Amino acid sequence: MSVGTRPARRVAALVQPLADGLAARRIWTQALVFAAVGVGNSLVSAGVFFLLVSQLGWSEQPLASLASSLGFLVGSLHSYAWNSRVTFRRAGRRDSAVLVGKFVSVTAVSMAVSAAAFAAVEIAWPHEPTRLVGAEGAAVLAAGLWNFSLIREWVFAHNRHHGRR
Repeated sequence: MSVGTRPARRVAALVQPLADGLAARRIWTQALVFAAVGVGNSLVSAGVFFLLVSQLGWSEQPLASLASSLGFLVGSLHSYAWNSRVTFRRAGRRDSAVLVGKFVSVTAVSMAVSAAAFAAVEIAWPHEPTRLVGAEGAAVLAAGLWNFSLIREWVFAHNRHHGRR
């Protein structure tokens, strides 16, 4: 071992825990930004759902589930626009067909997760006046957990592996 590498290794040993701490903070920061974007997604999704149910009368099955799914789809478009540019910092980079395909794949499965949660909770919900609200809340929560995991670890993983978290 040459004399010049010892100080470099010491510095690296001192800096590594700090770097690890910053990396851990980045996931929490991403999770918080993702959640904030998710609130916007939920408002967009709920707005579409509300309009379809209240204005078009889609309050009974199968139209209530379709209203939930359409709201989810519009909310997903909002999600891609904000999460790709803000949460996972792809501003200024072109979106490849592969990246968009991955996002669409996650969203498609997420739509199924959302629809299954909606249907299960709607059937089991004990209070009729809040049935649709409870079912929509369960759908949003289930899809949100699914989405963050896969969007961070699969769709935008390229950014993380190249030091851009």
